[in-house]
This record gives sequence, C-alpha cells and structure tokens, in this order.
Amino acid sequence: MQLTNTDMKKILQPYLERFQLTKGYFTGDKKNFQFFQQHSENTDRQDVLLKVGSIKDSDFSESQAKEPMATHIISLSIDERLKSADPQLIHDVSKLAIKEEDREFIGFASKFCNYHRPDSYPIFNLTLTKIISLNDKSDINSDTGKYSNDYQLFKESVVKFMVDNELEILNYWELNKFAFVYGEDIISKVSRSSQVK
Repeated sequence: MQLTNTDMKKILQPYLERFQLTKGYFTGDKKNFQFFQQHSENTDRQDVLLKVGSIKDSDFSESQAKEPMATHIISLSIDERLKSADPQLIHDVSKLAIKEEDREFIGFASKFCNYHRPDSYPIFNLTLTKIISLNDKSDINSDTGKYSNDYQLFKESVVKFMVDNELEILNYWELNKFAFVYGEDIISKVSRSSQVK
C-alpha cells in the first residue's frame, strides 16, 4: 500500500526535530555563506575562484575544472540573474566543456547559486530527489533524470514537498543538509513502512 502524506509527515518530524537541535554546527558552510555575502558580485576572478573552490561537490571536484568554471561564471555576468532568482541560471552555470567534452554540473551550480540566495535556489542532490519521489509516489529513477533536465520542475517539486510535510521552517540550504544527514535513514524507513501497509 502507498504511504499517505500524514504517514510521510510522521516519519519526517522526529528527524526534523533532531535536525533543528544540530543545524548550527555546520561551521564550514557558515563561513562559506559569510564569504559569499561579503563578495556577492561575480566579476573579480580571485573571488570567483575562491567561491568555486569552496563548494564541496564530488562530481565537480573530480573534474578538476575550477579555473574553467570561474572563467565560465564570470563570462555569464550572473549577478542580475541571481538577484532576480532566475531558475534558468542553474542550467547555464552547470554547462561546461572540459577537454572538448560537454559536461553538466547541476549539483555544483545549484550550490553556487544557493550560497548567494539560500531562499531561492534549492540544491539538487540525488538523495533529495529520491525522498521527493517517495513523497509523490512516483518513479525514483525517472524523476532524477527529469529533474536534472528541468531545474524549475525540481524547484516546484521541492516547494510542494516542503509544504506537504511542513518543512517550510527550513531554507533550501538547510533542506539540503537535512537530506544529507538523514536522507538514507528516511528513505529506508519510508520503504519499510510502505511494504508493511
């Protein structure tokens, strides 16, 4: 049987209460937020390089493309689009050619924009897409591909998920951390609960 929204809320609430007690301990992220706020423009090469280098994203880190990404971000003149919370900016930042191969770093791009605007840009990650798919009772694998190709749809799904489960007290950065810390446990518990029903 399928889980109801009430079932999902019951599963999420204890994790949310625990998270509320510990979320202040992410000091590395707080330092990044301070730096991004102090250097909010993206025109100075050294500032943009430091921002790019501060973002922890395994897919992007493996690419060793900090310099090309910094150049790419500066070339896009993103500051006005960040201020207006343009969702298409995620796809524009994420696309980068490395050694003549087109790559897309949507997780990195959403983190970069989120550090500028944590209230406007949800962070794309696979764990969160799985939780949202379980909440929507849809196919996890097709949703991941669907969301990576349509950031606006991903954002709309995140907003719906947060409203459905009374998670609006979190900003998008906090939601990402919540999914990082508790996501696998939540997925496991939801899967077990739906098998029992």
